[in-house]
Amino acid sequence: MPTRAAESRPAAFGSYSPAESPACAEESPDGRRLRPRCTATGLGVNTGLLRQVREFGVPLDDSCERALAEAVRAARMRAWQEENRPWIEAYNAWIAEHGCFGEEYRSF
Repeated sequence: MPTRAAESRPAAFGSYSPAESPACAEESPDGRRLRPRCTATGLGVNTGLLRQVREFGVPLDDSCERALAEAVRAARMRAWQEENRPWIEAYNAWIAEHGCFGEEYRSF
């Protein structure tokens, strides 16, 4: 019996599930598939953009995963900077007052 997600997909997609993608499988050293490392997710994508993705053969799974990884990396960086803002400001104030180590020996 097809799942509700499979019923909502156009016929062109058949019974394919993103979790069944070879890109979403961890493999053992001898090449056997161990378990999926991806989770099927329902995402809303602009129809025109999706049409262009298919037209140009852009790998949707990989592209989305890279974009999400970059967004998480940027969010972590912002969180770290915000968490450490008092220390960064104190260090910068100390450098402004006392100068940088070895500054008197710089030749540039």
